[in-house]
Amino acid sequence: MKRDDLIHPILSGNKLRKIVGFLEIFRNANKSEIITCGSLHSNFIHAFGYIASQLSLKTNIWLYGHNASDSFVTNDLEKWGIKYQVIDRKTFKLNFETYFPLEDQILYIKEGGQGVGAEKGVRQLIEELDIQFNSQNYQIVLATGTGTMLQCIQKIKPGASVVGFSPVSNNFILKESQPPAIYLQEERKLAFGGYSADLMKYIDLFYCLNSIWLDPIYTGRLVKALDLSIEKLDDNKVITILHTGGLQAWRSYLNRWPQAKNYLDYKALENFIATNFS
Repeated sequence: MKRDDLIHPILSGNKLRKIVGFLEIFRNANKSEIITCGSLHSNFIHAFGYIASQLSLKTNIWLYGHNASDSFVTNDLEKWGIKYQVIDRKTFKLNFETYFPLEDQILYIKEGGQGVGAEKGVRQLIEELDIQFNSQNYQIVLATGTGTMLQCIQKIKPGASVVGFSPVSNNFILKESQPPAIYLQEERKLAFGGYSADLMKYIDLFYCLNSIWLDPIYTGRLVKALDLSIEKLDDNKVITILHTGGLQAWRSYLNRWPQAKNYLDYKALENFIATNFS
């Protein structure tokens, strides 16, 4: 397992990997403001808001979704002094991408960090993997949302053996990737952010065996699906799971699904959350 969750509690995994390149573009292009977007519970927005506060960047964030008051992401953005506005998804789809590119001094980052800026950090990730493993001797296993990481990996390392899992309802990114990625499926498909006692038991067992927390939205479901389909992978290659962090999502998840506490080492998880995200 590539432990990108250990880079930093908030700036972890694919979030930081994607952000660093955009920061370089922002600096070199002498822009004055960054505008980006995402859902009320987006890990990318959470990480971006944090680094923007640390670097005192002028930013504006558009968020879509419901119940902003229940979002730990917006709570943290307010705590960090980051400007944001909540809009409905229809307005987001119709207006966001057409309005802001007209502003010359603004760097616009698409949802989830899509774009050429993401490639810089992903390239560094691939270099690290190639040092650790023979470049022809591993399969990269990752969870995808917008598909940015998957697309960057396949562009930077053509012919890479990639195994993916998507918790979103439409996983066409995996099916249409070139070359085609092996895509993992769950025994029982959950809605995005959905709850399952079996998933909680699996995440808890994984923690008990490895002392590693997986998140309930992406990595938990990824590793469980991998366990169910391990025979699909190449026996001659090292299975390399990307732990993409995002563990702050436990806060919103436990708020929405309090019954999950019954199947977890909740004392250990509560301590982990308090230590890293309070």
